[in-house]
This record gives sequence, structure tokens and C-alpha cells, in this order.
Amino acid sequence: MKKYVNMLRTLIAFFLLSFIPLILLTFYNHPSADDYSYGKFTYHVWNSTHSLFEVLKSAIDTSIFFWNNCDGLYSSAFLMALQPGIFGEKYYALTAFITMGSLILSNLFFAKMVLVNILKLSRIESIYGALLSAFMMIQWMPSGVQGIYWYDGSMNYTCFFSVLMLTVSMSIYAIQTQNKVGVGMWGVITSLLAFILAGGNHVTAFAGILYLFGVVVYLIINKRKHIFFLGILPFFAIMSGFLFNVLSPGTRARQAAFTERFGVVKTIIYASFTGCQYMDMWFGITTLICIGLMLPVFFNIILRLHERGFQFHYPLLVLVLSVGFTCALFCPPYYAMGVKGEGRLINVIYFTYTALLLFNTMYILGWLKVRCNFQIPKRIKYLRGIETYIPICLCVALLCTGMLDSNGYKAVKDISSGDAETWSRENYERVEFLTNTEYDDVFVMPFTVYPELLYFDDITYNINDWRNCAMAYYYDLNTVQKGEWTGQAIW
Repeated sequence: MKKYVNMLRTLIAFFLLSFIPLILLTFYNHPSADDYSYGKFTYHVWNSTHSLFEVLKSAIDTSIFFWNNCDGLYSSAFLMALQPGIFGEKYYALTAFITMGSLILSNLFFAKMVLVNILKLSRIESIYGALLSAFMMIQWMPSGVQGIYWYDGSMNYTCFFSVLMLTVSMSIYAIQTQNKVGVGMWGVITSLLAFILAGGNHVTAFAGILYLFGVVVYLIINKRKHIFFLGILPFFAIMSGFLFNVLSPGTRARQAAFTERFGVVKTIIYASFTGCQYMDMWFGITTLICIGLMLPVFFNIILRLHERGFQFHYPLLVLVLSVGFTCALFCPPYYAMGVKGEGRLINVIYFTYTALLLFNTMYILGWLKVRCNFQIPKRIKYLRGIETYIPICLCVALLCTGMLDSNGYKAVKDISSGDAETWSRENYERVEFLTNTEYDDVFVMPFTVYPELLYFDDITYNINDWRNCAMAYYYDLNTVQKGEWTGQAIW
């Protein structure tokens, strides 16, 4: 047992060490695009008052402004208005800590509430499983820049996927816990999380709706009338919030800009095709290695569930529902915009795919145990006897295959090439100029480097572009544009 625990601790250390390059890169990070749009009011309030209370009031005002004029994201707009750069350019480095931290902590919270509190797994196994799941999500998310380093994009998508995970965790715990004391409180907390979730991007909100509808159906089928409110109350909360979001004047104004929207049938066809295409692309040797690393946890989960009488009767149904659920998340962008969505949206679908892939693997293994009656305890004992070799072999295989495509490796390249340092220096020079210039109409030079994980977007040569207008307002200028004017010093 001691050797088994040491194996898990070694692998946990491996996962945590893999995040170091991503953490180091964040110290070269700077705002862009919507960071200025959503932060333009709070930035001025902070600089004029240095009052956190006034900044929070301004963030609420920002949420109201965008709800009326641009979109209905009443929850995420508030958080996006609080991008760390408003307190000083250097504080934008906190972005990766916030986004990566949200994914790691939400996975740990799920492990605590479900694996430890309900299934009674050991803490070390639960932590290991949670960190491996977070490791897969962070290292291979399709767009690292939009999912980790660009604050507004990652806050609205990555962090709201974390809210979705918290909602799912609380819902499962409230329904399955044997401790009935305070069950009403868990229902209220789940409902509050559901309402917050509905005020973010439409994809995670739609995922929450599908999940909570499934909870209601589950409670009806199993005739659990005494806790039926644990399904109805959160479902009502998320539906109310979602309608408040999508029916807002801001959402209507935004939708008017998209003329090539799909109908229902075309949306379902495109979403199904795109979802299957992405799932096929994401599944590979790296995924199989990570599943292999998760096997000890899977085996113990299966044992706990089997002891409770769970028989894993429907692996094909679970698989079909999981594929359908993942594909369905492409419906909101196709229906609303006629496109599959940006990288930050694809990230959320990848996170969902990862979670459901791990769940389906565990379920199929459980079905095999029941159907073939193989003895998991003996296999766990066998694994513990060669734990010195298995994790080493799998980690070496992981380093030789998937890590070269990981965000951690991309971070190493951005730093070692010097692009990250040059990018940061040029951003600081631009900020210094924009903050202290005596002119109201200014030009700024284009960047000379574009690090893969740090560069998302920039202003254009058109002073009327929304990105230019947002930056101009942010720095209290009349106009800003990219380019060089020979009659004026740039920096």
C-alpha cells in the first residue's frame, strides 16, 4: 500500500511540474481586445478612487451596460470588468493563475464531493484523479491563448466551465449523500450556481440546462419524490437565468449582426458532424496513455459502486448520450452565428469531452467486471507490485508523444525563443506611451513578435474599429491606430 501511495505522489508531482512553464509564461502576459472593452469603466474608476468598493460598483454597472447594449452575459460581464490589468499592467500576470486555478480547483472539488464524500475513496487517490483530469484539460486544450492567458476569453469560457463542474458536483452530492441534514441548503447552493452559470457564455449554460434536465428525468424515473426539488429548483434557476440572458436587449442587438444563422435541422446536422470530427481528432495515443494512468482510480471507483449494488447495465446508452451531449454543445454557436465558434468555445467542448471520456471508460470497465466477473482486487494488487515501472514507462511515453503538442511545450518555446520577453517589453513601451502622451490622436507601432500562447488580437489601422475605440477610451484618448506617422514620435 505504501508503494502504491508513493506511486500516486510521484505522478502528482509530475503533473504539477508540467504546469511550471505555463506559470512562468504568465509573467509576460498583457491585455488585448475585450479586456479593454469590458475593463474601460473599472479602469478609470480605480485610477480616480483606488477604492475596491467603487470598482465593484462599476463592474455591476458594466454588466448592466452590456446587458442593454451588447450581450446578456450578466455574470461573466461582471467578472470580465475586473480583469487584473485595471489595477496595473503587471497584475495581468494573475490571469493564468485564475484560469488554470479554476480548472484545477473545480476538478479537486468534484473529487472531494463525489469520490471522497460519496464513494469513500482515499484522499490521495481522489487528488491524483482530479489532477490527472486537470492535466489533460490544461495541457491539450485546443486554444491555450484563449483558454489560459487572454483574461476575458478564458474568464467567460474556461472559468465558467469550472462553474459548470461545481454545479454538477453539488447536484450529485445533494442527491446521493446519505446525510440528509442540510439537504435543502445543498439544493439552494446548486440553484445559485446554476443561475450564475446561466449568466455566462451560451455553451456552458446550455450544457448546464441539458445536465439539470437529465437530473429531473433521473429523479422522475427513480421515483425519488422526497428530493424532487433538488432537480426542479436548479433547473428552474438555470432556465430563468438563461432566458434573462438570451432575451436581453444586448443579445438581440448582437444577434442582428449575424445574418447567416442556421435553422434547427441544419444546426443539429452540422453540430453532430463537427462534434464527431473533433472527438476523432482528440482521441489518440496521448489520450490512451492518460487513461492508462487513471486505471487505479477507475478500479477503486468500480469497486465502491459495485458494493453499492450498481450494475453498469447500459454502457452503449451511456456512450451514445455522451457523444450526443458533446455534439450538442456545438448547437448554440451554429444556431446563433452560423459558425462553430472560436477557440475558447472549442476549449469548453474539449473539457466536456475529456470528462465524459473518463466517465465512459470507467463505466465500460465496470460493465466488463459485472459481465465477465473478473476480479479487480487481484489486478490492483498486481499493479501495486510493479508500480516502480508502470508510471515511469507511461510518463516517458507521454513525454515522447503528447507533450510535444502540449501547451506546456509551447510555453517553453515562447520563453526560450525570447519572443515572450520581447512581446512583454513592447507592450510595456506601448502602455507607457499611451498613458503619458500629450496627444489625443495617436499612432502605435505594430508588435515585432507574436508569441503563440500570448498573442490573441491587436488594434488595427482603422481608427473606427471596435478594438481601437475600446483602447482609446481605456487610455482616455480620442483615437488610436496602428501605424507610424513621421511627424510624431511613437515611443
